[in-house]
Amino acid sequence: MRRRRRRPPAVDTALLRRACWEELALDVRYRDLGGRVTEREIWPLGISYSEGRLKLLVWCCLRRDWRIFYATGIERSSLNGGSFRPRRVPLLRDYAKRQSLLERRR
Repeated sequence: MRRRRRRPPAVDTALLRRACWEELALDVRYRDLGGRVTEREIWPLGISYSEGRLKLLVWCCLRRDWRIFYATGIERSSLNGGSFRPRRVPLLRDYAKRQSLLERRR
């Protein structure tokens, strides 16, 4: 089986790391796997690399819920001047609690 080559992310990964580390909000233009494009404010809480892809765990302010964004889907990103610092720990606790509940249901 031949592996498909994935395109590298167009997004500035240093900016993503900085936003995670410094707890800074980002405005992004994102194209999902279905090809739909949206503009959103996100709060990036983590970056991971799995299955050959760079992924971001984010709180999506548009959906008011957790999302996993593929870095290759981020077409544009910029710091918007906001910070989610006072909310980081409660958000991560909420995410861990939700994941724990999902695991118990399996």
